[in-house]
Amino acid sequence: MPRLGSCHLWQLAEHGRLATFGQQLRKPWVILSDARSRLEQSLGLSYGELLQFLSQQLQSSVALAHVSGNVYLGPQLEDLKMSGEQVLVANLFSHGEIGVDAIASPSAQPDADTLRLLRCIATYPKLRWIHGVDPVVPRESEAATSDANGGTPSWGEVVKPVKRSLMKKHPLLRELMGDLDTPGTCLQHSNFIHHDIEGDSLEECQVSAARIAAKRAYGEAGRGGGCALLTSSGFILSGSEISNSISGITPLQVALVSLGANGLCPSTVLSVAYAGQVIPQAALRVVDLE
Repeated sequence: MPRLGSCHLWQLAEHGRLATFGQQLRKPWVILSDARSRLEQSLGLSYGELLQFLSQQLQSSVALAHVSGNVYLGPQLEDLKMSGEQVLVANLFSHGEIGVDAIASPSAQPDADTLRLLRCIATYPKLRWIHGVDPVVPRESEAATSDANGGTPSWGEVVKPVKRSLMKKHPLLRELMGDLDTPGTCLQHSNFIHHDIEGDSLEECQVSAARIAAKRAYGEAGRGGGCALLTSSGFILSGSEISNSISGITPLQVALVSLGANGLCPSTVLSVAYAGQVIPQAALRVVDLE
C-alpha cells in the first residue's frame, strides 16, 4: 500500500535549487523553521511567496505555524474524505503547534465547512489568507550563489522569525470573509497539554496514548475521543478528535494524518486502540478512559 496522499515535499527535489535541501526535509509534510529560513534565502522569496510557491508547485494547502515558524503541508486525502485544510489542522494538532499565522491555498477563499473549522483555531482572528493566480518564480539571491550546496545551519545560528510587518500585505481571513463570529480555542485549549505515556509493554503504552489523546481532544460540544495506532516498527501515533458544533475531524483521521506526516504507510498499522466518546469498528479495541 502506498503512503498516504500523492503530494510530498520530497517531490521538490525536481525543482533545481530545492534539491539541495532534501536532507533537511525530514518529513514529507513538514518544513522546520531553520530549513524554511534557508529556503527563503536560497530562492530569494519572502515567507508569503514561499508559501504560495509551495502551494502552486504541490497543488496543496500550506500553513505557517504560529511562534515556531514551521511550515506544514495539507494535501487533500480523498481516501480519508479530508480536505487540504482539514489535513493542515490535523497536522498542526499532532505536532503540538499552538496556532497558525497564514495559509496559502489553491482556492481564492475557503468554503463554509472549512471556514467553520478554521474558526475553531485560537489564532483565527490574525490568520492571513494567501492566494494568487500569477506563478511565483524564484529569484537569484546572495545565499543561492554563495551557498550552492544549501548547507545546514551552523552552531549558534539564529533562525529569524517571520516579520509581522510582512504579513500585512495579505488579507486577514476574517475580513476577507466578513466573519464576525467568535473564534474557538483549538491548539490553545486548556487540555492541550503534555501527558507522560505509561506502560511496561507496547500494548499498555498504546492504551495510555489513546487515553491521553482523548484528554487532549478539542470539541465545542464537550469531551471528545482519542485513538492510538501501533505500527509494525513499534511506533505509536495518536489522534484526538477536533470538532465544532456541526462537523469535525475524527481521532482516526488525525492519527492517519500523523502517520502520513511521518512518511509511513497505512499497511504498517498493526492495531488501533480507541478511548473516549467514539463508536469503534468491530475489529478495533476499545479502552476505558481511566
